Amino acid sequence: MRILRPSPTIAAKDVISSQFALNIRVCDVDYVLSERITAEIKHYVRACAVEAVLARNEANTTMLELACTIHYARDVNQANLTRNLRNRHIYPCFPEKNIGGRAVHVDVRPLERWDDSTMETMSFMWSKPPWRLIFADRGTPQGGAAG
Repeated sequence: MRILRPSPTIAAKDVISSQFALNIRVCDVDYVLSERITAEIKHYVRACAVEAVLARNEANTTMLELACTIHYARDVNQANLTRNLRNRHIYPCFPEKNIGGRAVHVDVRPLERWDDSTMETMSFMWSKPPWRLIFADRGTPQGGAAG
């Protein structure tokens, strides 16, 4: 009897793009933590984006939900961007950097295209309740993003 080795699985290629849709969800937050994370993400978006729209869903006061479309000046690695958002921008907002068993979801997906109407469309969609527009403008890129 001959034992065959399974064929190696091919890992999905990491996506590199300059345009992403970000969704951040943090469960079991209070007002202070929610505002702290929102301010940190807004600061990140303003510093790294060429253009961006950032909004917050205010339907549930114990869950922070942020949505963002962002266009960087250069290509960014998707996996590195996800890690960077979690480790350098979200986790430090928690007291003593301890998430305390809370669920923290960071979903980063590349966008197919970015045109003149992208910012206008997203700003319009996220200006209606339960969403509140946090930032919709051209950023002031100060170097690279994560990755």
